[in-house]
Amino acid sequence: ESYQTIPFPFQEVETPQFVNTFSWTFEHFVGYLKTWSAVKHFTKQNGYNPLNEVYDDLKLSWGNAEKRKVNYPLLLRVGKL
Repeated sequence: ESYQTIPFPFQEVETPQFVNTFSWTFEHFVGYLKTWSAVKHFTKQNGYNPLNEVYDDLKLSWGNAEKRKVNYPLLLRVGKL
């Protein structure tokens, strides 16, 4: 929702769109998923990492590529006082 649902009591300033682009191996990607707080909370509450259940499907979807391009938008909401 690009922070549009959060109250923003400032005069909004239009900002350009930015994208962070990375070249990741499959293991780097899975390592990133393991850092998600939702995964950590689930693991703590249930005693196992849910990524283990979908690891093979993720690997199959990743395919044979050694690395893939991963894009993350950098969302900004800028305002003037």
